[in-house]
Amino acid sequence: LLLQSQRQHYYSTLSMVSWLSELIHLQRTRTELMRSVGDANMPTGSG
Repeated sequence: LLLQSQRQHYYSTLSMVSWLSELIHLQRTRTELMRSVGDANMPTGSG
C-alpha cells in the first residue's frame, strides 16, 4: 500500500515537473519570437 501511494506521488510529481518544463519552454520560445519580431520591426541605431 505504501509503495503504491509513493509511486502515485512520484508519477504526479513527474507529470507536474514535465508540465512545468513544457511551460517554461513555451515561455522561452515566445520570448525569443517576440524579440526576433521586435528586432525585425525596430532598426538598431546604425540604420
